[in-house]
Amino acid sequence: MKGLAGAAAAGAVAGGGLDAQGRHPVLQDRIPGREIPGDVNILFIMSDQHRGDFLGFLGTQPELRTPNMDMLARNGLSFARAYTPCPLCVPARAAILTGKYPSALDFVDEKGRARDWRRKVVLRDEYTIPEHLSRHGYHTAHFGKGHLRGETENWPYGFQERQIGYITDGRDYHLATSNEIATEYRENGTGHYGGGKEAFNSKYIRSRIDYHSHFDTLVVDRALAFFSRNRNRKFYMQVGIEKPHPLLYPPGRFMDEVDPAKIRLPENWNRVLDENVPERKRERQREQMGRGFQEIHWDSDKREWVRRMVPGSEGWSEADARNAVAAYIASVNYVDHEIGRLLAGLEAEGLLEKTLVVYTSDHGEMCLDHGMVQKHCGFEPAVSVPLMFYGPGVKKQGHVEEGLAELLDLFPTYCDYLGIERPEGVCGESLMPALATGEKPAKPIAYSEHYWDNIPRAEGHGPEHEGWENIAVSERWKYIDNGRFGPELYDLVNDPGENTNLAFDPEFETEFREMMEAMRKKRAECGLPL
Repeated sequence: MKGLAGAAAAGAVAGGGLDAQGRHPVLQDRIPGREIPGDVNILFIMSDQHRGDFLGFLGTQPELRTPNMDMLARNGLSFARAYTPCPLCVPARAAILTGKYPSALDFVDEKGRARDWRRKVVLRDEYTIPEHLSRHGYHTAHFGKGHLRGETENWPYGFQERQIGYITDGRDYHLATSNEIATEYRENGTGHYGGGKEAFNSKYIRSRIDYHSHFDTLVVDRALAFFSRNRNRKFYMQVGIEKPHPLLYPPGRFMDEVDPAKIRLPENWNRVLDENVPERKRERQREQMGRGFQEIHWDSDKREWVRRMVPGSEGWSEADARNAVAAYIASVNYVDHEIGRLLAGLEAEGLLEKTLVVYTSDHGEMCLDHGMVQKHCGFEPAVSVPLMFYGPGVKKQGHVEEGLAELLDLFPTYCDYLGIERPEGVCGESLMPALATGEKPAKPIAYSEHYWDNIPRAEGHGPEHEGWENIAVSERWKYIDNGRFGPELYDLVNDPGENTNLAFDPEFETEFREMMEAMRKKRAECGLPL
């Protein structure tokens, strides 16, 4: 496509030298200083839809290459069991920013149903992390994807500085590149945004956009410039990376380095869910495995989000599945490259040794586990995320397998790390003891919640599947309360793929009731409806 290659290269800000493969060299391993300086910074990097087990050092996929995430985990603290508050973008991000679960925010109507997050303005009266830190002398900034409904120039959710947000109309991205590039980035030949095979790049089509014009590259360029002009004042900087969220068309060189033939498909990618699993989840699986599936797209005539079945759509072949997982892995590798640029930028400005670096993602991605893609459910790939801390005051512990963490823990952790008071109403628990001493978090369960089908349904579908899916995870068990749709119980030690629902097995009645009570207690502690 004429005009796409190199269109934004001239505006790129260097982030240090690249190697022959176009990657930033891994920073030298080091143990950060034990003392937390008074002018310490926080760099919070949040990608979109990165599942917790897709990290290079874990060896889950041979084509994953994440040297910079590996370095953060190796020289800091990485939680193997970290969970999102919601397996859906907007509610999860609102929860992270406030330290409150979505059902405690303005996502719920008077009947307990989730409002349509695409239209409902939330957080207008909620107190946020950047608001709190700005009151304590921090310059707060957010560059990149925010994905929070209602954000405006006059109300950037408490951030003092906001640049290049990825929003529905892509206005900032259009201005930073061109209409042609921004349209290609959002469509990549599919003609729409959606969750279908085309969005997951099932044909493994190389992106036609030059690396320097990709959204995440531009975001990191802006962040590097921010480091340069703010090196002499303390800051809280949030960098919102859009990948590996579909559309899965990362810069071409990252796709060139991944071989779909070497991808490990999950064993259950074409296995039908057991009848003990709630019908609405089985319907979602059938929709995705057998007939292709409905995609969400913006209807410009109706000016609303709608679902449709793509004409001629078919289910996943093995080649489709391999290509989609490969495109997802290439996108994760691209995210890692951009993290490397951010770390190199901190080092170049003399800021690395006095900056707490935190990396996570808003939620995970099914990536063909159970034949499903996207998130929208309580299975591990959708609710488990990476969570890494590196910097002064963080004991070098590596990737810890024990202990549960939640993204709602970030707000109180930042407060304890900086030695400032925690606001009232924040539900998370500080991870500072784990960061400072290696003490295992004592959290008995991690909790997540999701409201099913709160978007317009395609013809033939109605509100019969609407309702909450509440998820409680202990170190061994996962309990899911689906309300009137029937419960789920999985043994994550003996059945990590969550293939057998034990909720109706009398042998596990004790574990079922213990997890049910643990969830009830958690919801009561956080002021959620019982």
